[in-house]
Amino acid sequence: MMSWTRGVTSRRRFLTGAAAVGAGALAGSVMAPRAASAAGQLWGPPAVGRTGSGLLGLFSASRDGTIRHAWQLQPGGSFSGWLNLGGWAFNPFTTIAVATNLDGRLEFYATRDEPNTGFIDYHLFHRWQTNTGDGWIPQWQDWGLVYGPPSVARNADGRIEVFSTDFNGTVIHRAQTAPNSGWGSWATLPVGGDAVKVAKNLNGRLEIFVTRYDILARSVKHMWQTAAGGPWSDWFFLPDTPWRFSDVLTSRNHDGRLEIFGWDDGSHTPADDLHNRLYHIWQTAPAGAWATRWVRFLDGVDLDDYVVANHADGRLILFANDPAIVDTVYTEQLSGGGWRPWTPLPAGPLYPTGRGPMAVAANSDGRLSLFKTVANGTMLHNWQWTPSGNWSGWASLGGG
Repeated sequence: MMSWTRGVTSRRRFLTGAAAVGAGALAGSVMAPRAASAAGQLWGPPAVGRTGSGLLGLFSASRDGTIRHAWQLQPGGSFSGWLNLGGWAFNPFTTIAVATNLDGRLEFYATRDEPNTGFIDYHLFHRWQTNTGDGWIPQWQDWGLVYGPPSVARNADGRIEVFSTDFNGTVIHRAQTAPNSGWGSWATLPVGGDAVKVAKNLNGRLEIFVTRYDILARSVKHMWQTAAGGPWSDWFFLPDTPWRFSDVLTSRNHDGRLEIFGWDDGSHTPADDLHNRLYHIWQTAPAGAWATRWVRFLDGVDLDDYVVANHADGRLILFANDPAIVDTVYTEQLSGGGWRPWTPLPAGPLYPTGRGPMAVAANSDGRLSLFKTVANGTMLHNWQWTPSGNWSGWASLGGG
């Protein structure tokens, strides 16, 4: 496992441990559960996007520092085996962000370690499809040093925009000069932080939310485009958080109101029973003002690896890992209001699957697919049988 410390002046993270190293690989293409899977190469959090032709594309960093990719062979159907997209020195725990160009081609962004420096120096790299099937440009495009993980959204006019932070703690962003086209230069926004997440308002304006890796920073900052695709507002604080949040999730309700969820994963604060307790806050009207306080969300004690999505009918659904059952649980908005209690997600014969980072995406027919990287280096897949409906149980997609 990796452990990190962070210099106050250099704003660079020093590597004090080493990633686990494994061998073996398995390429698979399944949509039905099977009982066992050989150890694989996958190690990083999954990332997923959908092409204009309706195919889900799946990405993860591997133990050997390369990026692996699998894709649906037909919309809503089975997956290919894993393709090695190459690269080197990608952190096995790297966060990958995926976006869909206006013409339907996928593009993804990942941070790579700069080796032999004594520090973790992150370069942000990206690649894109040459068509909406699965052709990719052969070269990695290096966008230089960044500090925070990338977050990405598409503007109202179709231009993709990428957000991160630099080593001075400033939010930086970069946008396409036209849909499906080249890119402008990095620009800064007048807000400081370590991690940034972006969401799109109902009126098309992007809004960003910024957190700090600071035990005393009990706040989340936000700012937004004053017109869709246009200039940015000043930054503002949301109401004080119950404690320092290590991350936030962004989502949009069926009526268009943004809602964000925040928690502390325990990686930057002393151990106590507050870790992983989930809170949320929401807009009181679409693209409007925010509620005056954060609200405790159900009973989130000891849950982790949260992800959020929308059912086909617009209701929000959250997933998390529960150490008590060594598997995944979920909650969803009820049609009459309120939330379902945390409920184990149907696991099938692979139960217990263990804990691991997750990603979720909607298929072209509205059914959700949930993906999870587990400790033996393989990727698991759980999908809805019908839009907003019941779940299949976990199946293995192999291990890259």
